Amino acid sequence: MILEFTKTTSVHEKDAYINVNGEETIIKDLMITKYVPINFDGTAKTYLLGNEHILWESKHKNFEAKIFKEWLIELGYDPKFCYVNINTKKIQSNRDIETLPNTISTEI
Repeated sequence: MILEFTKTTSVHEKDAYINVNGEETIIKDLMITKYVPINFDGTAKTYLLGNEHILWESKHKNFEAKIFKEWLIELGYDPKFCYVNINTKKIQSNRDIETLPNTISTEI
C-alpha cells in the first residue's frame, strides 16, 4: 500500500516566530504544514515551524518519519516489522527475505 496524502503549508500566525541570535532579532511568520490522508483512514497531522527556518527540510523529514510510524499503527501495522519508505511512501516489511524461504514476497 502506498500512503497518499496532501501536504499544504500556509501562514499560521503573522510575525509570530521570533529568533534572537546575538544582537540580531529575526521575526518571521509561523507556518503550519498540514498532512491529510487521502487513501486511508488516518489522523490528519500538523506541524508548526518558523518560515525559512535554517533546518526547515530536515525538521519536516523528521516529522514525516514520526507521522508515518503513527499512521502505520493507526492502520494496524506493527512498526517493529514494517516501515513507510520515505521516498515512495509505500508500506514495506523490514524482514530479511533470506530468513523467510517460504515467503514469495515481503512487501505488504
